[in-house]
Amino acid sequence: MRYYSFFAVPVVVLLVSAGCSPSGTAPTAGATATQSSATADAEQPLDPATARAIGASTDAFMRAILSGDSESAARLLTTKAARRYAADHGVLTPMGMQVERLNVGEVRLLSESEAAAQCLVQEPGVTATHELCCLLKLEASGWRVCGIASEAGAETPVVISFEDEPVPTTPPTQFVEQPGLGAEAPRTAAAPGTAEIR
Repeated sequence: MRYYSFFAVPVVVLLVSAGCSPSGTAPTAGATATQSSATADAEQPLDPATARAIGASTDAFMRAILSGDSESAARLLTTKAARRYAADHGVLTPMGMQVERLNVGEVRLLSESEAAAQCLVQEPGVTATHELCCLLKLEASGWRVCGIASEAGAETPVVISFEDEPVPTTPPTQFVEQPGLGAEAPRTAAAPGTAEIR
């Protein structure tokens, strides 16, 4: 279940340049002025009450989805994502991880109504942690989840949007044209003639 669309390009650019991870990677060559404004918004001090609200929604959603409780996770989705989930329950596929520890780390505002929260997940018997970013939007009912982002090594982060239909990462390929197939196919039997009755 890999999807690459989300709010807009600035979110992915922000995740790549600033990231939820403390390591952070350098900005990409395609960074634009929208990155500067998104980064400036993210650097503004975050109200502690807002950070707690984002963290609480993130924690509840991640615990539900990691434990396989899709119904509880669905109650924490944005309105648009909840409509998509109602039409197709496959939108929220449980992650299938055994979790020893889940910590919500850094919380960042991407805009006045969009946020990303760092989630560190540790499986039993493993010292390494998996890092995810829970992506949220502010609605009348509070901070609601609209997607998840995850770093895949040195690649661009994988963004899973619960709101939007999946977009193929590459366009479908055409059949490769083979030489000589444009002409009439050679015959392997005698050409049909006039009907003879014997």
